[in-house]
Amino acid sequence: MGYRKKFDKERDRRYTREDELRSEALRISENARKDALLLATENQRLRDESHNNILNQWRDERANYVREDAYTTRHEAIEKGLRELGTTVTAYVSGQTERAAAKFDSRYVAFTVIGLLIAAAILFSSLH
Repeated sequence: MGYRKKFDKERDRRYTREDELRSEALRISENARKDALLLATENQRLRDESHNNILNQWRDERANYVREDAYTTRHEAIEKGLRELGTTVTAYVSGQTERAAAKFDSRYVAFTVIGLLIAAAILFSSLH
């Protein structure tokens, strides 16, 4: 009977040790799950924050784009101004050409070109 008690005592000790190890493994596993959940939550928060930053940047940049109707209006105004300028310059140049037919002076051409450049710069700056 001494062997039986010794056997039972050893068996109980092993079962107790297995239970301790099992509870330790469960505790480690539960801690690992909690840590994984915290890490996943933090990762998702960072991804959501990054996504929101990109959306905000996209909205801000989109506000700076020119709408088609505004572009068309400005473009038509520029074209009209250039047509009027072209008519004026053509009339001026033809008048100067007729006058210069008898006497050609390169100063008239230089002043005409400078006048055209100044008029174009004024028109361009007024549209922006």
